[in-house]
Amino acid sequence: NPDILTQIQSLCSNHESSFISGYMKSPLRHYETDTCIYNYDLKRHVAITKDKITGEVSVIFDENQSSNYLSVPMYIAREMTIRQYENSGHHILHSACVSVGDRAYAIVGGPGAGKTSLLLGFLKGGNGKVNYVSNDINFITPDNRKIYPFQIPMLLSSATADSYFKDDMSLIEGAPTISYFHEKDQAMIRKYKLNRQIVEDLFNVESINGAHLSGIIIPNFSKKQKGFSIQILDKKFAKELISSQILEEDDRFSIDYLGLKNGKHLKQ
Repeated sequence: NPDILTQIQSLCSNHESSFISGYMKSPLRHYETDTCIYNYDLKRHVAITKDKITGEVSVIFDENQSSNYLSVPMYIAREMTIRQYENSGHHILHSACVSVGDRAYAIVGGPGAGKTSLLLGFLKGGNGKVNYVSNDINFITPDNRKIYPFQIPMLLSSATADSYFKDDMSLIEGAPTISYFHEKDQAMIRKYKLNRQIVEDLFNVESINGAHLSGIIIPNFSKKQKGFSIQILDKKFAKELISSQILEEDDRFSIDYLGLKNGKHLKQ
């Protein structure tokens, strides 16, 4: 319904309590009254509302403008969940994560850095000693630095799947897939959607729900690279590398963990 959508867009965008969501950096706006909650996604031109009295939830979109509107409730639910954890004092870390015993190792990096590729390498070559924690988002307790996964499926591109399962693609062919149009590449993208049970079965590993954070691994792959080397980073270079990829001015985990004054100072 384009007319109602326009009304909600105006209501959310012009109100003082509007906000831009955190982790996903999606242009999500929020407005709340005594009777209704409104969320509006500027990028996808979709609104989701909840009636506080009846509990009814509605997704409102314009077929001529809205993109991927069926996925918007999932994005908004994910954002609200992450904010709840953050407001309760947890740190949010955008990373993949594996564990060996009770020691967890976060794999940190920006898009395309090689987080998922390195994660798959650990799981495939770990001989059952490496456990799966997560592939995307983790919560960290501020008191004892224990890391917990935000349990969403691992999304695996067709190219990555081909490289890891080229010897036997039948292992992954039964997994659910999602497809979407990538505007930058002007092409349809297909990804495999691997839940925790599928990951366990594929790699014969266990998935665990928490371990103590013992280290951070920063992949730095190049497409022509074969094999890899391991480099222990000095603190200054580690700060620069982590900040260039994940640090925001309000990223409390990185600021506290690295002993920084604030993210803005480090960026400058």
